Parts: sequence; C-alpha cells; structure tokens
Amino acid sequence: MRADRVALLAVLLSGYPAIRLSAQDSQYGIRGLGTPGRWESVRARSTGGAFGPFDPLSPLMEAQLADVGHLTGGAMTAASYRDAETGGSTTALRETRFPLLQLAGPIGTRFALGGGFTTYLDRSWDVTLRDSVVLRGVNQPYTDELTSNGSVADLRLAAASRLSPRLALGAAVHVLSGSTRETAERRFDDTTYSLTRQTAEVRYDGLGVSASALLGSRRG
Repeated sequence: MRADRVALLAVLLSGYPAIRLSAQDSQYGIRGLGTPGRWESVRARSTGGAFGPFDPLSPLMEAQLADVGHLTGGAMTAASYRDAETGGSTTALRETRFPLLQLAGPIGTRFALGGGFTTYLDRSWDVTLRDSVVLRGVNQPYTDELTSNGSVADLRLAAASRLSPRLALGAAVHVLSGSTRETAERRFDDTTYSLTRQTAEVRYDGLGVSASALLGSRRG
C-alpha cells in the first residue's frame, strides 16, 4: 500500500505544472546574490584548486591548520582581462581584485590559529537596457543603465588541533561585511527630457560558524 502511495505521489509531482521560483535567479543577475569568490591560495590555485581543502592558507576548511609548522602568511591579487562584444562594438573589460589575505601559525604543540579575509561575494556589474514609453502621445525610446560596485568580505578567525596522527578537528567564526553603491539611470534619446538618476548604498552584515575534520585512512 505504501509503494502505491509513493507511485501516485510521483505521478502527481511529474504532472504538476512547473512554477518559476524567484530564488533560482542566476548569481550573475541583478536579483542574484553575486559572484562567489575564489577561496584558494596561489599554491592551491596553481594546481587547479584540487588541494584547496588541504591547504592551510586556503580558507575552505579549518582542520588543515593543525599541520601548520610555523608562522605563515599569504596574500593574492587577481586580474581579469575580457572583451565583451555587443551590437557590433567591442568593449575591453579590465579588473583587478585583492581577494585573499591569510595568516596562520602554531600555538603550543597541538593547537594552531589562523585568520584573514576573503571575497565572499562580488556584486560589481553594469547592465544596459533599451526600451520605450509613450509620453504625450509620442513613443520615446530610452536607455536604462543599472550599475553596482562593491562586494561582501568574509572575515575569519579559525582554530584547529591534531588529536591523533589520523584525526584533526577545526572550527571558525565568520563575520560577513561589505557594501555596494548602486545606481539606476534613465536617458531619453530626446534630449529635451532630463536625465533621471537614483543612487543608493546597500550594506551587508552577517555572522556564521563552521567546523571541519580531517581523517586519515592510515598513519603516515
């Protein structure tokens, strides 16, 4: 009887009309959260990020801090070079970021501390839209430009301890902080209409915790 109910529920769900969920907006869209940062150090990124969870200077986990043998620090800059082609015109996009700064070191013989900041979400974008509206009986084309400049940073303080040769535990406290300056501007093709602009500054704040464990399959 239970199997019959499960089968009936599956048929009803498959036949139910699809509903668009607003939470599924793209991270690159205006209503999205933003573009996630890259939380790997230079060493981890040079290997394609595969060793990021085991790298003490990559804040993907906390337990790997237990293997830091001495005081270690690292920072990274990232530059992107892109060309966007729209409507037959090409625009060069250049951007430089400072997405990661980490410092870690041992405390005693079994504990280690680490801290720093990374880019949690990047919310910098520029979107241009073309449309028209009827004003005083005349169709007036206009251009809307929506811009956002800013990001959210993850300030992190982590601690770890190696309890045995095979087991290491770690935990961290995260403070999310950032702001964006957002501008909406409308320009009519008919210059007799004034340009309209609205500017706002949005702040982001949050607090979180995380924990992780490393378990070796055998003793080294």
